[in-house]
Amino acid sequence: MKNANIILEGESGTITSPGFPLNQPSELKCAWKITVPKDNAIKLEFLSFNIGKWLNYNSKVEVYSDFFKSQPALLIARKWKPSFVSFSPRRFALVELDLVDKVTGERGMKLMYKPVPQSKHASKYL
Repeated sequence: MKNANIILEGESGTITSPGFPLNQPSELKCAWKITVPKDNAIKLEFLSFNIGKWLNYNSKVEVYSDFFKSQPALLIARKWKPSFVSFSPRRFALVELDLVDKVTGERGMKLMYKPVPQSKHASKYL
C-alpha cells in the first residue's frame, strides 16, 4: 500500500485525492493535516466524492479534530458524498483517505477547507 502525508497551512485551500479528476490509484492511504489561523475553526465541504464501487465499503474518508485521533471521528464517509458541511471545532483537522480495495474507474474526492471564527461555530455539522 502506498502512503502520502501532506501538511496544509493557511487561510483556505482544496484537497484532492491523487489523480483527481482522473481515475484514482488503488491501495493508497493519504493523510492531510490542516491548520488555520488562531481563534478559528475549520469548515470542510466535499465538492466531489466517488471513492468506491457499489457494495464496496472498505475504502473510506475520516475527519478528526486533531492530528492524533484522540477524539472520535467527526465524519466517516464510505460510498456517498457527505450531504452536509463538517466543522472541526478546533484550528486543526486531520483528513485521512484509505483506499484499501483494488478499485478502478473511480474519480476520488475533492474538498474545500477554510477558517471560520470559533465564535460563530455553533456545532460541528450544518
